[in-house]
Amino acid sequence: MNKNKTIIFFTCIAFALFVIVLPQSFYIWDELTFGDWLIHLREGGLLNIYDHKDVNYFPLYIYFLDFFQSLFATTADVLANVHLLKIFTLIFDFGGLILLNLSLRHFKIKIINPLFLFLNIGYFYNTLFWGQVDAIHSFFIFLSAFLILKEKPTFAVLAFILALNFKLQSIVFAPVLLILLLPFIYKLPKLILKILFSVLILQFVIFAPFIFTNKLGDIISVATSQVGFFPYLSLQAFN
Repeated sequence: MNKNKTIIFFTCIAFALFVIVLPQSFYIWDELTFGDWLIHLREGGLLNIYDHKDVNYFPLYIYFLDFFQSLFATTADVLANVHLLKIFTLIFDFGGLILLNLSLRHFKIKIINPLFLFLNIGYFYNTLFWGQVDAIHSFFIFLSAFLILKEKPTFAVLAFILALNFKLQSIVFAPVLLILLLPFIYKLPKLILKILFSVLILQFVIFAPFIFTNKLGDIISVATSQVGFFPYLSLQAFN
């Protein structure tokens, strides 16, 4: 078994173990919030999700939530299994470990295999015990940086757009991405047109269900209401 296959094998084994021992504990407000959104999706349908005044996520994660609730026969079953949402987020936690491994190999940095981070519960704490989803957009931000390393600027921007569509807070990394893109644009000015076209196509596909039902304004309202949604410097910063 070569090194890459060994990494894939042990990553899959570790992921399966995490799923088997998946904690049912949840940060209470996130559990109540996701449960409430799942019920709203079940009763009102995907395209009416933003009628719920507390829904402040862009459609990508909402699409997953809608798929998740459709897997269960009753509302009670959905609420009893909210903790299984963590499995989806765990995929991106492990994806981040794989990206870290690939990045270190790119720079020829030889340290202990970073996949052993799965032994560090601190790395997974936010997902496993709090049930939060930050690993998803963090993965795509990391992927964007990795694709810059691989000199694939268009795909790097698309990965960043996916991050934005999971959590708008990803925008804080936009200046860094722009700086990293400048050398590519300087060498090939037409690249900016290719990037813009690709971004428009991807964003159109993500928003399509809402565009075709004249509900794009709901998403715009979510974006414009992000500032000041929580008028606090910190929500006690437990995690």
